[in-house]
Amino acid sequence: MYLAAALVIGCDRPAETPVDQGTASLVEDDVSEHLRALGYVAWDEDADQNLSGAIVHDASAVAPGANLYTNDEDTVLLMDEQGSVLRSWELPGRMHCEHAELLSSGRLAVLCEREALVILEPDGSVGLDVPGNVHHDVAELEDGSLLVLVRDEARIYRGRAVVFDSILLISPDGETSTLWSSYDQLETLRGIHARGELETLPSPRILAHYLWRWLRGKGINRHD
Repeated sequence: MYLAAALVIGCDRPAETPVDQGTASLVEDDVSEHLRALGYVAWDEDADQNLSGAIVHDASAVAPGANLYTNDEDTVLLMDEQGSVLRSWELPGRMHCEHAELLSSGRLAVLCEREALVILEPDGSVGLDVPGNVHHDVAELEDGSLLVLVRDEARIYRGRAVVFDSILLISPDGETSTLWSSYDQLETLRGIHARGELETLPSPRILAHYLWRWLRGKGINRHD
């Protein structure tokens, strides 16, 4: 088994020829991973509320089953394919809960960006609260441990303050350890990706200070 972190690299990557695999491949592959590769969407506070809601509903084109998502603030919602909320979970005091996943134990892993990874029991109570600079994704291992992306504290690299990402391993009882660090793997990453701005720009002038986010993870994938 090996693990791969999907990274947005602050360097120029070789151009790839787009391949249209068609909808048939979406059935054969993991559809959720394709959907998670879509770009960001956001709400508009100035939008006309009278125009909200679905304007087209083609039941034959909707995948069966429920959808688990967050309001990007403090609530997790479970919605059926008709758009009805089946259940919701609130996380009081949280500000940016951007992702939730159902674990094999029946508990919920809720990722609140830059705050904590919160594990909710089936009754909605908090079973585990792991504070940290977490973001974007969490993955469950066979033994019940979890992997989560975290942003490290800024390091001085080539005269600049750079934020690198790591993958944190969380045991079932809440113990944490760093499984993989993009900073520690710089040499390996250089052999994979073309050189970018962080490597090619001249050193900054004295007292100049920049904050660069060079290696930013977006997702964790497990490969057997």
